[in-house]
Amino acid sequence: MKKITLLFTIAIACLSGNAENGNLEKLIQVNAEWKTQQFSSHIFNQLNDRNLTTFNDWIAAHLMLVESTLENRDVSHLTTAQRNNRTQLLQKLNAYWKAEIFPINDYLTYKNPVFIDRIGTHCAVGYLMQQSGNEELAREIDANEKFAYVKEIKTKGVTEWANTNGFTIDELAWIQPGYPPNFVLSDLAGGLDGAVNAMVIDPSGTLYVGGNFTNATEGGECNHVAVYLSGFAGWLWAPLGQGVNGKVHTLLIHNNKLYVGGEFTTAGGVTANHIAAYNLQGGQWENVGSLDGTVKTLAIYNNELYAGGSFTGFLSKWNGSSWIDVGGGFLYGTEVRTLEANGGTLYIGGDFELATGAIRKNVAIYDGAYIGLSGMGTLTPVNDFELYNGKLYAACDYISATNDTCALAVWDEFEWKTIIGRGYLVSSGAYLNGDIKKLLTNGNEMLVAGDFFCEAFMLFGNNLISYKESALDTMLTPLLLTDSSINCMTFLYNNTLCFGGDFAGPQNEPLNHIASIDIITGIIKHELNSPKIKVFPNPSSDFVNVESESNLGTINLFDVTGNLVYQSFATGNKSQLPIKELSKGVYFLKSEKHIEKIIKQ
Repeated sequence: MKKITLLFTIAIACLSGNAENGNLEKLIQVNAEWKTQQFSSHIFNQLNDRNLTTFNDWIAAHLMLVESTLENRDVSHLTTAQRNNRTQLLQKLNAYWKAEIFPINDYLTYKNPVFIDRIGTHCAVGYLMQQSGNEELAREIDANEKFAYVKEIKTKGVTEWANTNGFTIDELAWIQPGYPPNFVLSDLAGGLDGAVNAMVIDPSGTLYVGGNFTNATEGGECNHVAVYLSGFAGWLWAPLGQGVNGKVHTLLIHNNKLYVGGEFTTAGGVTANHIAAYNLQGGQWENVGSLDGTVKTLAIYNNELYAGGSFTGFLSKWNGSSWIDVGGGFLYGTEVRTLEANGGTLYIGGDFELATGAIRKNVAIYDGAYIGLSGMGTLTPVNDFELYNGKLYAACDYISATNDTCALAVWDEFEWKTIIGRGYLVSSGAYLNGDIKKLLTNGNEMLVAGDFFCEAFMLFGNNLISYKESALDTMLTPLLLTDSSINCMTFLYNNTLCFGGDFAGPQNEPLNHIASIDIITGIIKHELNSPKIKVFPNPSSDFVNVESESNLGTINLFDVTGNLVYQSFATGNKSQLPIKELSKGVYFLKSEKHIEKIIKQ
């Protein structure tokens, strides 16, 4: 399995037309304290002869300018000892930024401080502590608050250290930069010879994919459906019998069967019009009735199988022997693309209108008996739904730079509100035209995939970003530079993000339509001396108790496909999760610093 280290460079274009303002905007992305600190605009002249092309270049430039400013501040109120200590440490800071050896953020998918990285590289503030003879304090902060901003650090002794060395906490906060994410990508046994449109993981952790491929690139026929297995000579792609004879759009595992939907007429050599099932225990294809058009999405709602697509009625339910049209002529247009069961309601998304007399488009709901309204719908067709931070989001098409568009929307209990639209810009990044095809919640962030370009934090990327919402800001962080669309993603082996699509690779590195990121996105892969967590009883049929040595915070429970099935917030160190209504199988519990496997009996 080949691994590719992916580093980011800076987008050269300024965020504003004025060079000075452009430099300031970039420095703000390194450290937001530039918004509040006092400095002379003349310091930017020091940037004139510097070649600033990488993020590390800008970290060094940031520290250079901060050092220059702090050297010229009035320190007459300090004692002689404080002034001497301050001067000596600013000299140390000078040597630090000139060396341009900064921590590597291979922990998080977004820009964030890292006090000391895996190989022992200190951040600027940690380095000053070390050089002043206070390495023990730096190590204590790293053990307990590795990712904290200076103003958030609670470790005892920081304020006293700052005072002894003639610095204020505000000045230290200005020194401390954030670091962009750094990933290692892995190909999966050489990949496949065509687009990957869907992926799902069974309770044992085995990955199944579907799409528009017929062979593994390293050999072996696998017609539009394949399974990723560990063989005698390493990992390989294996077929599921004869596969299907046309493009696959969606996969779903339920009751030990892999349901497959798409544009095909046979499965395992027998008739299967757009829908089929592969028995994972028996190892054979089974008939699941027939639909007269393409199947784009499958979902389990009220323990029944539903299909959406471009067939008659757009939405049908399997009754065990045939498909029943539940659309009832209420939906018309092109197709249903996604289904999401949430809070007792089945959300329906796609490219359609509702027969209501008023223009209501692309989103509808179903309560088990009737199709209903979901506000006025979204401005553009919906490709996926996802629950994030307790709210339902919709991934949509980007229609045109000249028309109203809606690439990402959120349901506010009354209406669908556009979050990312034409020329979307937030203080922490810019999203520039393109379709969003898939969303995946991961702790306190949401992964966003599709066919688009994004620039943020002076980083640029294609087709996969991290969307992080907070009370103060909305953060977009580019994660990858693939050469074409990412269509699907899920968590692989409980510690890796796997993604598939139309891409051949990032730039000239061959990945062939499917790859993985070797870190847990949004979650620290290593324990980092974090408090222990206990989950019991496990396995369980009704509930599980969760206990930790510290406050649990947000708790998320995901199924094997990466879908969030339960979310709660614990103010203490104990919580109980109800799982009685969940289907039997494997689930993953994620708290802020932990991930645990749960088995529902």
